Amino acid sequence: MYVAPGKHQRKVIEEAIAFKVITSSKHGLNKQIDIIKENENIIVTSQKGNGTSQQTLKRTVLDFGDGPSTSAQAYASSSNPRIVETKYSSFDPLSKKFNVETKSEYNPSNSKLISRITKNNLTGVRESTMVHEDESQTKIIENPNGTEQSFIINKFNEIIVTKSINSDGTTTIMKKIGHPYNFLTKLYGPNQNLLEETTTDRDFYETKRYNENGELILTTTMNRLQDGSTLETNISQSSSITTERRYNGSLASTITRNPNGELIKQDFDQNGSPLNNPYRIN
Repeated sequence: MYVAPGKHQRKVIEEAIAFKVITSSKHGLNKQIDIIKENENIIVTSQKGNGTSQQTLKRTVLDFGDGPSTSAQAYASSSNPRIVETKYSSFDPLSKKFNVETKSEYNPSNSKLISRITKNNLTGVRESTMVHEDESQTKIIENPNGTEQSFIINKFNEIIVTKSINSDGTTTIMKKIGHPYNFLTKLYGPNQNLLEETTTDRDFYETKRYNENGELILTTTMNRLQDGSTLETNISQSSSITTERRYNGSLASTITRNPNGELIKQDFDQNGSPLNNPYRIN
């Protein structure tokens, strides 16, 4: 069957159980769509802009679970049909290779994304997305230097958990535990031992630091008062110091607890100069 080109330079050719659709865009990029039936599966292949930097190749398979469509298709058989799409883009005319490969799987009943993996051969970055039954998503970005970032996103598109594997081998996990300003952040060492944990809120944070044996060595808390001034306290095993700052950030006072339990206060003026000699307040 042959259909004469129309306004958009399109023609459809029927070849037994296959169909071929050829179009030409207003930018002069030719596009060819081939539709075939293979091993009871329906395969749609789309090519656009052949030989140019805008060239793309997309292969979509409606897999009915009767076995792989070709020997190269590495998908296991399944009792449920699915849609698998593989797209190649960022074509390099010199090397004749695509730089980006994206593989996506969709639910055939509603066309919603189930999973997606994108590999960028130029940057070495690999990105993957998984969509869960509750409509939340897990996204993972893997970098060639070994670092990695992952995110859990709820159905309202809010990031509720962030995990980062850093270049020094440490791991940082930040979790939303309340309203939009309430988070718990944990830092783990290369051996997955807890080094630090911080609870943050709009006007408060508390950080606890641990040594390699898991012993608490320092606690830091900060409270922001209604007038904008702040109180920060650092408590170690042997001493503590509380720093008061005015709303403009200038130092107002310090209170130090020495190993004998004495509290020594020092007041400062707006320029940070001592107003008096340190004095005991207990």
